[in-house]
Amino acid sequence: MDGKYLTVPLTLHLTTFFIVNIPVALLRLRATLLQETSTAGLTLITPYFIDNLLLVLISLSYKAAPPVLAQPAITKEGAWYPCPEQYASWIERAFFTWGGNLMLRETIQYTGSLHPSRILHRKALDRILHSPIRLFDTAPLGRIINHFTRDMDTVDQQVTNVSANIMVDFLGNPTVTGVIAYVNSQFLVPDLVISALFVVIAMFYTRTSHELNRHEITTNSPVFLHFAEDLNGVTTIRAFGFEKRFNTYYQELLDEHNRP
Repeated sequence: MDGKYLTVPLTLHLTTFFIVNIPVALLRLRATLLQETSTAGLTLITPYFIDNLLLVLISLSYKAAPPVLAQPAITKEGAWYPCPEQYASWIERAFFTWGGNLMLRETIQYTGSLHPSRILHRKALDRILHSPIRLFDTAPLGRIINHFTRDMDTVDQQVTNVSANIMVDFLGNPTVTGVIAYVNSQFLVPDLVISALFVVIAMFYTRTSHELNRHEITTNSPVFLHFAEDLNGVTTIRAFGFEKRFNTYYQELLDEHNRP
């Protein structure tokens, strides 16, 4: 193909940067207001939804900006070739935009997961402190401690990443399927079969995952309970010289918890 290259104007670079970052600030402010005025359920869901939607927008921006800013456009005969210094300038701006959006994404992901975690921890602690005494007589202490350790760690480490991946897949998979179906409509037949098979596998995995989580909580609760009781009675244990006995029992609980 005949033609020469023309660099992308600087206004496109600025437009790409501000189109992404200005809605980010506005949506972040809106999420904060919703957290203060919504109901309890919406308060827990809204921060994750808003922040992960921003992560999707930022991901699309820093993936789309480098090709647009770094690659020149092909024009008709009569255009001019940019010099290597101009190429370096555009590539530098592209990577600056990519790095800035990446830092903004990590910041939003951190702050977006921190605030809902604080809400969940505060509400859980408030429920425990205002629970009747009957709860502590029926529920094992290790299970209560497990909610504030293992469960909160799962919320802090996994919920944000998993919800972001769900939103990316939710937006990307229908788009890819639609484009392929538009080009080749026969693809819809195996796609329906694969989707039905995926639903069956997902239902089986969900039931199995629930059972595994229940088993993990059941075996993990005695470990926390035994550890808490040892801390409370450590002076008595040392006075009677039962360190080896309690250590052996603690190792048996760990073996039971880690048994495949």
